[in-house]
Amino acid sequence: MGAAACSQAQMVFGNICFPVSSPQDIVAAVASQMPAHTRLAVFDSITSNTALVLPIRELVALCRSRGIQVLVDAAHSLMQQEVDLAALDADFYVANCHKWLAGP
Repeated sequence: MGAAACSQAQMVFGNICFPVSSPQDIVAAVASQMPAHTRLAVFDSITSNTALVLPIRELVALCRSRGIQVLVDAAHSLMQQEVDLAALDADFYVANCHKWLAGP
């Protein structure tokens, strides 16, 4: 049994339709698919399958306006993008060192 099932949490996956013509398309898609009872949103800063750079600041702002905590998975963007953590205002910003820092 997974952690979500143990805590009675529900995982919801949003769909982004391609082609994406603007960052606002992504924000609008997330806004329309995010359930009202959402407590934590998790976003890849750069997606692994498509290398799509998500508009993280805008997504964090959307979540903030709804009282939702945000975790940013920066595994693919660490050392690839400049990041101002204070300006980003995400609750959690996580990454690993095996992709770009040659860590174990």
